[in-house]
Amino acid sequence: MTEFIKGDFDIAVVGMACCFPEADSLSEFWENLCNGKDCISRNTALNSNDGTYIGAYGKIKNKYDFANQFFHISQEEAAMLDPQQRIFTEIVYQALLDAGCEACEKKTGVFAGADEFKYVWSRICRNGFQTEEYLRRSSMLHGSLASKLSYQFNFTGSSMTLHSGCTTSIAAVHFAVNALLNYECDVCIAGGVSIDEDDNGYQIFKNTLSTDGYTRAFDKDGTGFVPGNGAGAVVLKRLEDAVADKNKIYAVIRATALNNDGNEKAGYTSPSYKGQSEVIRTAYELSGIDTKKVEYIECHGTGTVLGDTLELKALGDILSGCRIGSVKTNIGHTNAASGIASFIKAALMVYYQKFVPTLHCRVPNETVDEKQFILSDTCQEWKSECRIAGINSFGIGGTNCHIIIENYPIEQSSEIADSGIWVLSADNKEELAHSYELLKEYLHTETDVHLENIEYTLLKGRKKRNFRSAGLIHQGKITAFSNADIVDAEETDVEQIIISIPETSCISEELVYFLSCKCPDQNNNIHELYQNFLHRLTDCDIQKDIQEPEEGVLLLNAGTDRNSLLHLIGELWKYDMLKEENFLTEFVSNGMLTSLPFRFREKTYCFEER
Repeated sequence: MTEFIKGDFDIAVVGMACCFPEADSLSEFWENLCNGKDCISRNTALNSNDGTYIGAYGKIKNKYDFANQFFHISQEEAAMLDPQQRIFTEIVYQALLDAGCEACEKKTGVFAGADEFKYVWSRICRNGFQTEEYLRRSSMLHGSLASKLSYQFNFTGSSMTLHSGCTTSIAAVHFAVNALLNYECDVCIAGGVSIDEDDNGYQIFKNTLSTDGYTRAFDKDGTGFVPGNGAGAVVLKRLEDAVADKNKIYAVIRATALNNDGNEKAGYTSPSYKGQSEVIRTAYELSGIDTKKVEYIECHGTGTVLGDTLELKALGDILSGCRIGSVKTNIGHTNAASGIASFIKAALMVYYQKFVPTLHCRVPNETVDEKQFILSDTCQEWKSECRIAGINSFGIGGTNCHIIIENYPIEQSSEIADSGIWVLSADNKEELAHSYELLKEYLHTETDVHLENIEYTLLKGRKKRNFRSAGLIHQGKITAFSNADIVDAEETDVEQIIISIPETSCISEELVYFLSCKCPDQNNNIHELYQNFLHRLTDCDIQKDIQEPEEGVLLLNAGTDRNSLLHLIGELWKYDMLKEENFLTEFVSNGMLTSLPFRFREKTYCFEER
């Protein structure tokens, strides 16, 4: 395996989440890309006879749905929020789960952007501009996107809403990287969202929007793009922190560069070859990467002859011999979310070692020189051990961005345990049962499961909520879940006993484990606590192995059966009697944070205010 050479400014991509046309999740998005799926909804009956209106759009499902109860947001407030704010809140939460950072107490920052909040403005101006209504809703406007997330999730790092047209969400990645390097935060979320309520079609705009309802990037007859809705977010950490925290690493950001065209171009909305060329060159100079090692560029690729020609010309000044593609051919141009869509696609490609197809290019633009660029038009394995990709994004008004990413070698123990523990918690019994069913489904459908990763993620990467349950996983099967096993922390008087594994613990070949229990309050009677503890373990078959306490220490011997030990650990976890850091060090040291399934159990439609 080629050795990964760490740089001083490397940033790890440790979590991702998205919703794009025909994809409600990251896994669905990746599946669609691999299958070369055209995700645009088309209704030719809406096409106007004069060709000025096209019934095509990249739609997302249920754009008004929102799990407001999950986030403890009232129905009234949820109805006032713009759909972009609602959906991006859900996407950010899912990205945190994907990164195993839900329980992270590190300083977290947010850099994000959206399109104009027309939903909110339409209600402010329902009967003409109303000052009172504006003041009532001013905190619901576009500029509050990031700060509302910081408030919602108690993020205390730098938080900024930004907008630079099409580059909005990838510029957010650039600023997030710099915030991490400046130690303004230890975890940073970056992304964007774009949702237009009018998603049945679009009015033709010459040399910008497609005249036939297809985005034909790099095609000699391309006439522009089809618009689309979507949202995406990534979770970033400094690479050394991600490795220390045992995060899953999708990709490593090697360098980012951002600039503006200035006025040396035909007009404000026109692209600039010079500006694009300079930002690409700057990125590679900062990275120190040999451009010959770059094998893929995710292009801005809007499907206009002028735009594609200038972009490829600018790339050709620095790069040659690499593949090119554009996600806009799959999902349309998602405006403020388009940059993050490109970024997520490229990160998935380097992680899963695949080139995925770009669609609808019938006859390539003459600037696609086979000796210089290769159009990625089929799904095939990316065989290189060192996989480097660049991402282009250019915004209206001239803000240009280029980001370089590389894969990080995956290190996973070759030994796969056949038994492990699951621990789950939620705000209520229904959510807990839902989480259990998702985990059960995951274990049933996934073939390559590392139980130590599941243990580590559920223990280390999830918040502990009031309703809790635990059980065993053995040879891919999960112990049954019942309401009788649920502990409600608010109704349970849990004594302050901390169970930990002393440094002198004996772990023999027979898997005999000794755990010590010390009461932090020396005034309490250790014998009474011992009896209470036994009472809580009524259903366990290991009581006989618990020794009477002596000198304030309770010794627990789980015997030679590892499953008995895991059962004990689960009970300790439910009652907050486990010193988790010590347990993690001793028992799941080979585990790492991993992606586990999550879906909101129930979403509430937020009706428009009357």
